[in-house]
Amino acid sequence: MLNIDDIEYIEIYGHQIRIIVAGADPLECYGSLSVLEKQLSDFNFVRTHKSYLVNCKYIFSIEKNRIILDSKTEIPLSRQRVDIVKSKFKNHIWSMI
Repeated sequence: MLNIDDIEYIEIYGHQIRIIVAGADPLECYGSLSVLEKQLSDFNFVRTHKSYLVNCKYIFSIEKNRIILDSKTEIPLSRQRVDIVKSKFKNHIWSMI
């Protein structure tokens, strides 16, 4: 079993999905990032780029064209998704207060 809160981000290459888990080795499987995006949308995950799905819990900062995670990992941020990512991250922060 995998705790959703432990997932930092998910990336895809073709149909190969790589799930990056805090404090553990990455998991790999086949599938669709769009399907995962729908399944994880209620768990504060946001699509930052066509190939990345990020858990808002691990976002350290949002910059012009990238997201910096707590682990210092840099994730691409497409221009079309900046407003959506900022809004989702803001809602996540407010839900913690």
